Amino acid sequence: MLQQLKMLVKKQNKMFYKIIEDCSPYYVKFTYDGLEDLTNFVKTIPVNLDEGRQFDSYIQYFFPFDIAQEIINRTPLSKDFRFKRKWATLMIMHSGKFMYPHKDSPEELCSFNLPITIEDDKCIVSWYDDSEFADCNIVFNTSTNPGKIYSRRVLPEHCDRKPRNPIKQLKLKLGEYVLINTNIFHSVDNTGSENTRTILALRIINDTDNLVTFEDAKSVLFKN
Repeated sequence: MLQQLKMLVKKQNKMFYKIIEDCSPYYVKFTYDGLEDLTNFVKTIPVNLDEGRQFDSYIQYFFPFDIAQEIINRTPLSKDFRFKRKWATLMIMHSGKFMYPHKDSPEELCSFNLPITIEDDKCIVSWYDDSEFADCNIVFNTSTNPGKIYSRRVLPEHCDRKPRNPIKQLKLKLGEYVLINTNIFHSVDNTGSENTRTILALRIINDTDNLVTFEDAKSVLFKN
């Protein structure tokens, strides 16, 4: 009886998240039973792209708070992390677009990205060492909140001065959640694809005195 109880506890403590690929410090691919249900639910939500925030390389669509909360509730990640309803968004990148190398806000050190629609393997996420852009001016984009930095990006005219060599690359696939390190320069290249790529992005609520790093989030995935 005692042995059976030990086996039951061991089974219950089995890792909930299945790690597909650990390419730290750049990204971790993982999945879990029921992930497809979340993907299919997001696909059913009506989206008007004209209401999204329009950028040169992509559209960022912000879900209404009630729908964002439903999305958050439907992922088991919400048991381990507090996610921002404001930043439960769709990132839509059309064919032929390129997002230039950038780092996200210094208060946003990682992101959970789930592919919703991907038709091929021609959209590539690349990470770069800081030294690749030593000859460039880094622009700090501010948000509507005074003093808050939205992103740190390399201007196209500076980035295009010479070829830039990535140190790691990733092709997202359906059925694979990805924890991404957004505090390393990264770009997204959809110029080789004829299809639109749509990603659900979830961001963690941070205590400004204790930001959740990529390694912090990764440790939670590995301990479950």
